[in-house]
Amino acid sequence: MSYKKIILLGFGIFFFTNGCNETKSIELPRYLPSESEIKFTLSDESTFKRLEAKARSKGFASAKEWKISVISQITESDMDAMVRLDKSQGISILNQDSNILEYTNKLKNRLAWTILFQEENISLIQKSQLPEKSQAILNKFPNLPIKGNTQAKLIIFEFSDFTCPYCRKSHRVSEEIFIKYKKEVSWVFIDFPLTDFPFQDSPAHLLGACIHEENPKLFWDYYKRVFTMDAMSSEQNVSRLAIKQYGFTEDSWKDCRNGSGKFKISLHELHSKKKYLESLGVSARPSFLIGGQFVQGYLPFPKFEKILKTQLNSL
Repeated sequence: MSYKKIILLGFGIFFFTNGCNETKSIELPRYLPSESEIKFTLSDESTFKRLEAKARSKGFASAKEWKISVISQITESDMDAMVRLDKSQGISILNQDSNILEYTNKLKNRLAWTILFQEENISLIQKSQLPEKSQAILNKFPNLPIKGNTQAKLIIFEFSDFTCPYCRKSHRVSEEIFIKYKKEVSWVFIDFPLTDFPFQDSPAHLLGACIHEENPKLFWDYYKRVFTMDAMSSEQNVSRLAIKQYGFTEDSWKDCRNGSGKFKISLHELHSKKKYLESLGVSARPSFLIGGQFVQGYLPFPKFEKILKTQLNSL
């Protein structure tokens, strides 16, 4: 069976039930962003507010409802064009972990969000604008905690442990750097615990992963708090923080601690991130990827700022 026939067979169910709907002409994009690029763009609060306001001006309750409306207008020929575009960008349906129907649904969502971005003139950070290693990390882990200017071309990745002395010392420098350059950079945090799976000796990282899973907006509050508190390797102290400050119950904290229930994904992502960083050659805590420059170990403010300025000037 030809490649095109396989695609059409996978799309058949959707278009059999939706093909009779009257549709409008859609302006197809010349570049179709990846899921990670879309999530990265939507994570910017001001961008999301713009989309919400635009949706309401069109009579929709939310940006999500507007997106669903756009999906209903997508035709078979639109989808066929996007499959070809995906393939030209090096994304083949045959390389997808999911089945054809799942791929189709993801493709429709990517196209719909892109159309919304186009209408509101929202710029994306495209693959060609990022260093290869940065884009590889974002593709591998599209839901990482991000703060700062999410439209910025310079991304700083921090690989750190919440309890190591040099990481805590480095945090003071990181905060100072971020305050000074937050309009020019995106700051991404990736857990790099000293201990290994199942991280029973790293309760602070388990709690951070669960907070981000449950309510991503609370993560940066936790990040700031945990780096400035003492004895965060203590399960008792972390348990108290989880229940008194972040709304966990005894049962939900137990699930988080054991990586069970709805927090099973959090535990395995923590494991995946550590293994992936090790495969990139990260060994010191803290370490940073500042634009295209990888640095291992603590950086005093002047040295950190010098590297940051060099990377900004190269953009």
